Amino acid sequence: MTGKPLPENKYWDQVINSVEGYYLLPALARYKTREYLSLLHSWGLGNKGRVLYTDLYEAALGDPGLLSVNGGDAAVFGADISAGICRKAQSRMAANGKGIGIICSDGRSLACKGQAFDLIVSPSTFDHFPEIGKALGECHRTLKPGGRLVLVLNSGSNPFFKLGVKLAERFKKKEYQTDYFYRADRVKKLLNQAGFSTGRQTGIMHVPLGSVTIMEWLSRNNAPVLLERLFIGWFGLLGRLPQFCRLLTGWWVATEGIKSSGE
Repeated sequence: MTGKPLPENKYWDQVINSVEGYYLLPALARYKTREYLSLLHSWGLGNKGRVLYTDLYEAALGDPGLLSVNGGDAAVFGADISAGICRKAQSRMAANGKGIGIICSDGRSLACKGQAFDLIVSPSTFDHFPEIGKALGECHRTLKPGGRLVLVLNSGSNPFFKLGVKLAERFKKKEYQTDYFYRADRVKKLLNQAGFSTGRQTGIMHVPLGSVTIMEWLSRNNAPVLLERLFIGWFGLLGRLPQFCRLLTGWWVATEGIKSSGE
């Protein structure tokens, strides 16, 4: 583990002991992993070179399989501002036989040398603070020429996702604070401002409003696994809709940022 935690990590240190949110439902955690791995596979990314994930939330609290790669010989690293999350992620990944490099560092000031990675995957990390421009600048700095950034952010293009999150924060009182939502066109502008050209874009994690509450009830009442599988299958069907529809139904908008090979 390298780097030093910053004072503002205290909130995220507390999260590891208190959060009981959407992503910790096992069925949803597995679905999230499938969405990310399918995205990387379809875009032909993540199977070689050095890969950095910009947070370790899933490795510490969800499905550590999300930090897997699609075969090949990729070396995987994960960064997180919380020392507690870093320690828990390191322990869980080792227990699952998945060794990764742990970097305890703020995404707005990565404790990494320049041109260190071939691919950076940011799984809804940079939508928790306002200085997204700094974080994207750090991604650009630490990517090798020709490297790729898979930037995933809370979708402002989905008309119901923000409503669902705010209702959960107010009435369930068990989800961590989610502050920022981005429309697909705004994400491209942010990437361009940070020096990236933009490539492919899509929506991922197609979970309709109210579905999580139903799945929580099913989990609490030990409902047959088949019912959970039916829900996940339904979400998968939404993910096969045309591009325009996927941006409307996905929780997150995923966008490819490309660093010029001449930099």
